[in-house]
Amino acid sequence: MDSFPTNIDELTALIKKKPDFIPFVRQIEERPERLATLFAIIRQDGGSEKFFCDRVVRKISETAPGLVYPYFETLVGLMRSHNHFIRWGAIISLSHLLTVDDQSRFAAIYEEYFGLIRSDSMVTACNVIQAAGQFVVLHPEADDDMTKRLSQVKDQDYYYHGQVSPECKNLVIGAVIDAFSDYFEFSRNRPVMRDFVFPEMTNTRPSVAKKAIKFMREHSGEKEISMQKNE
Repeated sequence: MDSFPTNIDELTALIKKKPDFIPFVRQIEERPERLATLFAIIRQDGGSEKFFCDRVVRKISETAPGLVYPYFETLVGLMRSHNHFIRWGAIISLSHLLTVDDQSRFAAIYEEYFGLIRSDSMVTACNVIQAAGQFVVLHPEADDDMTKRLSQVKDQDYYYHGQVSPECKNLVIGAVIDAFSDYFEFSRNRPVMRDFVFPEMTNTRPSVAKKAIKFMREHSGEKEISMQKNE
């Protein structure tokens, strides 16, 4: 890519040629104003090029969140997209911006963003839950509310191809265990977390049961784990 295009049509044509991902990302990072063109392609909601642009934005939001932060409101708009993949990408990118949110923009979307924990889509819920633990680490005052939201996922149904899916719920439960692990050490709600996790030591999904056992071993002691196994 000797000459990087600056308008939508030229950039779309370049993406159709399937450029190497990492060099492309680096060229955007070198000239972050080019992000505006990527977002324009995503918002056009045309061909598959928007998904490549979404991947680039997600990558840069992870490695250089400060470059993407000026487009916070744009990502909020994409979080409301009817396209599931674009919505999920925006949710993930927004989570990467938590560490650079020096203007407290997340406060304005707190209810909307973390309300998606109760989405009936497992992928949506899990993507938001992954951000929840980090949010509480950065904002300890959210401990009570976030723990309540997370502990209620067992009351929610999650769907796969239009059918209620216990396996999807198990995956969400596993994501909650990970989130609880992120901020357990300074939480005021440790008993609530333990009560949530303890029954999952026998979860039908082995990976979730393993997470639960690890959590209880680290946060409750070996004796309690042994008692549970012998019941």
